[in-house]
Amino acid sequence: MGESGATPKALKIIATGFYIGYLPVAPATWASLLTLLIWYLIRSSSIILGLGLLTLLLGCYSANRLSKEWGPDPRPVVIDEIAAMFLLLATVGGLKPGLVGFLLFRVFDVLKPPPIRWAEQIPKGAGIMADDLIAAGYARLVLLLIFRG
Repeated sequence: MGESGATPKALKIIATGFYIGYLPVAPATWASLLTLLIWYLIRSSSIILGLGLLTLLLGCYSANRLSKEWGPDPRPVVIDEIAAMFLLLATVGGLKPGLVGFLLFRVFDVLKPPPIRWAEQIPKGAGIMADDLIAAGYARLVLLLIFRG
């Protein structure tokens, strides 16, 4: 544990996506792109699903801890995008749906149509994670309409 209740460095590394969250421009987009690259390289839905569930759990915990120190939905925290992208990509097959899914996810994450914006009102780590999970769900629904599966 860190001194004086400070968040341990490991949690900051996890929550910021190995420091991607500190990039000065579009850290959430970069984190989503890195996730897309990992998905493309691994090409195993079960492994990606496992990574998604793991990052979801780690994200809830680390985002919750960091929200106490950095305030609600701190910009450097990108584990929420990583978890949501892994869970989205675990359900798609092929590069084209993956790329379209990435674009749709980013659009929904930026525009935040209801209930995404409302989910941001959920306190602490759950709220940080929830809005991106809903954005991924919206992206998946649109992918179903576009690619019929």
